[in-house]
Amino acid sequence: MTEIKRETKETKIALKLNVKGKGIANISTGVGFFNHMLETLAKHSGMNLEVFCDGDVYVDYHHTVEDIGIVLGQALFKEVYPVENIERFANAVAVLDEAAVEVDLDIGGRAYLVYEMPKEGAIKDFDLDFWFFEKPLFIEIEPRDFLIYDEVIEKLEKIKNRDYDILIVKTGICDIRESEDFWKKNYGFSADLYDYLIKNFPNIRVFGFDSISISSWQNRPAGREAHKRFLNPERPILILEDMDLRNIKNIQSVEIHPIRIENADGSFCTVIGKVKN
Repeated sequence: MTEIKRETKETKIALKLNVKGKGIANISTGVGFFNHMLETLAKHSGMNLEVFCDGDVYVDYHHTVEDIGIVLGQALFKEVYPVENIERFANAVAVLDEAAVEVDLDIGGRAYLVYEMPKEGAIKDFDLDFWFFEKPLFIEIEPRDFLIYDEVIEKLEKIKNRDYDILIVKTGICDIRESEDFWKKNYGFSADLYDYLIKNFPNIRVFGFDSISISSWQNRPAGREAHKRFLNPERPILILEDMDLRNIKNIQSVEIHPIRIENADGSFCTVIGKVKN
C-alpha cells in the first residue's frame, strides 16, 4: 500500500492506494461528482482507494480535482513501477445505454494521451460545437499594472477583422510558472474588457490568458466584478485561465474539452491548439 500526504495553499490531501485490493473506496473530496468518479474507478479497477481532501471548493472545484490527480498519479507510480508481476498493457470496452467507451492502456513508461471526443450531443448548457474554434485571435502584451485593460484595447483597435471566435492573451507571466512570483504577481483583467468585446468582437465566445486568474490578488473587488461581467448568463464570454503559452507565437485553431460540473461556475479542462511552426 502507498500513502501520500500533500498540502498546498489551496488543498490538503491524504491518499492511500493499494492496486491489489478488492475495489474498496473511502472518498471525501468536497465535490460530489468527483467522489462518484473516484469510487467508480476503485470499484471497476479492483484497487483499494482512500482519498480525503480539504480544498478551496468555495472558490472553484478545479484545485481539488487537479491536486488529487497529481497525488493519485504519484501513488500509482509508486505502486506499479518498476513493472513486475503485472500485465504491461490491456484493453477494455464498456457499452452502456448512453455511451460506448473503449480504452487502451500501456503502463510501459511511455507517457502520452490520445483523447478522442465525438462532436454530437451537449455538455451541460453548451452544444459540443461551442468548444471548437477555427478563428482564434492571439495577441501578446506587456502589462503596465496588475489590472489589464488599455494594453489589450490598444492591440485590438488595430485589428480590422472582427470575426474571431476566441481571444487568447499572452502577458508573458507564463515564463515564470515555476516560481512563486507566478501567483504573487498574478495579472487580472478589467471587467470593462467584456463590454468592449461584446460591442466590437461579437463572435468571441471564450477569453483565454496565461495568468492564474482573471482576478488579481492585488485587486479582488475588480476581479469579482470581472467574473460577474464575463459570466453574464444572458451573454457569457467564458474564461479560460492559467494557460501555459510558453513558446507559443500563433494559433490556428483551438479545441476545449471541459468536464462540466452542474451548479459550478468553473471546470477543469484540456485545451488542444494547432500552431504554425
